[in-house]
Amino acid sequence: MRTRPALISLAAFALISLGESTGATHDVDVAIIQWFGTWRTPGLIAVMQFCSMIGNWKVEVPFALGVSIFLWTRSRRTSAGRYFLFCIAGEALYAVAKQLFHRERPTVLSHLSDAGWYSYPSGHSLMAPVIWSAGLVLLSQHASSTWIKRTLFVLAVIIPLAIAKSRVYLGVHYPTDVLGGLALGMCWVFLWWDAVSGPDCSSRQIASS
Repeated sequence: MRTRPALISLAAFALISLGESTGATHDVDVAIIQWFGTWRTPGLIAVMQFCSMIGNWKVEVPFALGVSIFLWTRSRRTSAGRYFLFCIAGEALYAVAKQLFHRERPTVLSHLSDAGWYSYPSGHSLMAPVIWSAGLVLLSQHASSTWIKRTLFVLAVIIPLAIAKSRVYLGVHYPTDVLGGLALGMCWVFLWWDAVSGPDCSSRQIASS
């Protein structure tokens, strides 16, 4: 467990949650959404809808399955199973967090993407580090070149940020929704990263045989 970064992420989530619960961030939230609205163009809308789409479970579930299968074929069966369970547990965390806060969706701009139940924290933003960042870093451990490894690391950072930004741009989340989601998602990653990415018992058995 990466204790220090996990605690920092959890503290960030707690502060954002306090601001959201007390209404202290409401005016800033609304102002930022309105500012995003001034940048709406057909081209950018299409880009942001694509970014939002890759944060949907219809894309993330196949990706998580693909990463798990890939690890399994590389004799990392423990890591494969743990990664998939880690993703499922992240979904449960997201559901519990939504129920705790009961924040309604913003109505500042028209919604240009799917919007489910409560708004805080953003499920897309919470699950992006869990599914995409963790999955891409796991894949990078098997990269055949330094260039591929670096590319996967960059994508592990860019994809969650792009997903989070798209949710605000498309009018379905407040900025604090996505910031809180990212913070809680990163906390979850840091809590379980060593268990998910650590040495695999099957790999050790193969190496010693």
